[in-house]
Amino acid sequence: MTQPPPANETLPLTNRAALLHLAPRSMATWVRNDLEHLKAIGLRVTPYCYDGRWHGWVDRARIATLVARTDVSVSWFAYEQAYYAVRTAQLMRRPTVVIVGGFDVVDEENPTLMIPERRQERLRYALTHATIVSAFSQAAALRAQRFVPGRSIRVDYLGIEQQDFAFGERKHNMVVTVGYVRADTIVRKGIEVFVKAAAFAPEVEFVVVGEDLDGSGQRLRVLASPNVRFVGWVPHEELVGILQQAKVYCQASVHEGFGAAVAEAMLCGCTPVVSDRGALPEVVGDTGVYVPVGDPEALAEGIAEALLFPEERQRLARQRIIERFSPERRRQSLEELVRQALAR
Repeated sequence: MTQPPPANETLPLTNRAALLHLAPRSMATWVRNDLEHLKAIGLRVTPYCYDGRWHGWVDRARIATLVARTDVSVSWFAYEQAYYAVRTAQLMRRPTVVIVGGFDVVDEENPTLMIPERRQERLRYALTHATIVSAFSQAAALRAQRFVPGRSIRVDYLGIEQQDFAFGERKHNMVVTVGYVRADTIVRKGIEVFVKAAAFAPEVEFVVVGEDLDGSGQRLRVLASPNVRFVGWVPHEELVGILQQAKVYCQASVHEGFGAAVAEAMLCGCTPVVSDRGALPEVVGDTGVYVPVGDPEALAEGIAEALLFPEERQRLARQRIIERFSPERRRQSLEELVRQALAR
């Protein structure tokens, strides 16, 4: 489970590939970036979104067709779409790549989200029979190996687009957290404890960025002190502007498979204040402040400490992301994944 060296070969690929992911069809940013990376190395890629219509029968038929028509399939997360892709590919003797890293392989950090036994069986099948399994963090690889002891799992970190997140030169006494506002995520992503922490630091502006998907925003507003601002969903340019103004970014999550939002904030010059769960220590290293999960007062103390960090420390946080999580490194890793899968 070590970071692979960059691929030596850079010749264009001419094979056809399928990229299978989950709803929403718009794709998460990192999945969309991987789609563009796969195209950039010469693959003709057909994306497909698994949405479970008619108990998955429509999806199964489409996935089978895609596997038959393409030379390799890449499944983002080891959910149902990966199971059906790997199972079909086994029959057709086609190579498969499965990328793990989120709650597809995590259960112990949130007892209310335990993985059902049936899905565990399908998870084990996909991880066992995939040609190559890749994780986007060491933490995710370790959790995946609990289901398939002895299975070789690569670690291929995500790449964060540096040019999309410029360093903020004019910082304010502001701390930001970003995430969908939903009943489960406000706990899992530490948004609720973030809002509660604001009462212990009334001189600091707390900003919550994220669309309210189920009305949980009202619950947060009831808990919020006057120094909390809810901005809802914002376009990319506005989000970058907010991060460039903030001195601190907070992600006191119960679990993080990687922490792309943290990395983006670090590029903008935010000092990260995070829990030590999941892959967050891999992303943050020694550039931020670590706090316990679920403790608003301790979180406020960590934020107060981070607000005192000099600009030099903020620039070190940015440099860490540039050096360790570059898009070019991710592209090279994906090319190596596909080449190895096709060679087997």
